Amino acid sequence: RVVTGSSFHAYIKLSEGCNQKCSFCAIPSFKGLLQSRSLDDIEKEVGNLAKKGFWDFSFISQDSSSYLRDQDEKNGLLKLIDRIEKIEGVRSARILYLYPSTLSDELIDRIKESKIFHNYFDMPIQHISDRMLKIMKRGAGKETILKQLKKMREIEDSFLRTSIIVGHPGEREEDFEELKNFLQEFDFDRINIFAYSDEEGTRAYEMEEKIPKDLIEDRIAVLDEIVEEKFQKSLRKDLNKEILIVPEGESSEHEYLIGGRKIQWAPQIDGEIIINDKTIDEEIKIGEIYKAKITEIAGDKPIATVTAHIK
Repeated sequence: RVVTGSSFHAYIKLSEGCNQKCSFCAIPSFKGLLQSRSLDDIEKEVGNLAKKGFWDFSFISQDSSSYLRDQDEKNGLLKLIDRIEKIEGVRSARILYLYPSTLSDELIDRIKESKIFHNYFDMPIQHISDRMLKIMKRGAGKETILKQLKKMREIEDSFLRTSIIVGHPGEREEDFEELKNFLQEFDFDRINIFAYSDEEGTRAYEMEEKIPKDLIEDRIAVLDEIVEEKFQKSLRKDLNKEILIVPEGESSEHEYLIGGRKIQWAPQIDGEIIINDKTIDEEIKIGEIYKAKITEIAGDKPIATVTAHIK
């Protein structure tokens, strides 16, 4: 369960399998239908890890917002949040991989209220063209997705991550233009772009109107520029501000510098902050929480000066 080798952060699996019928995905064919772990089981695992000093948790599955729906419970994540918040020692948490067709307004509101769960919304939308969302069998249309994203974005200090598939069979020039324009207009903090690739056993594999590989690459090159622009814009939001960070170890830039992340971010996927100065007398410890001022953005890395130890 503890994937990172970290002494303070752990990934917690909510379920196995998936009940969604996305055209491009083979997961249900080899992992089966959704099988949620019980609340008691998850609570026990997190409680045991908290006793060992773990305090930061990322909850993951193929479709997290469907948690417990296989057991006729529509508000599984609401109940999970209630349980996790009561566990002594848990200071920070986030839920990864929300699904538009199973995400509720109540969940967004509950995350907003939580003192433990960050306003962190990882929701792969895969596309925004209604025509493509239908072909991809995503179960939620453009209007639903836009409402959800607007609600998330309006929350102060919210962080929005998404994934997009480019070149799914049937993607026409007008669908791609609609996607490109949307990604330019809406401010995601992080965007993952994936090239469609055929997987045997999926509906998309059998579809005609396949997109040539070189055209997929051209489309991705266009979107990559937008992705970088949005990433930089997201980083600049913290410039000259004090934020909470977690030192994680030696920086990827230099062995004498400490690397870390904003406490809200998920480990390894959202970026690295370089700690190059401090105004406190004590040594900076890995896995502790600090207040830090972001003094500049160097390339794709914020540079931070630690100003206080949050105990």
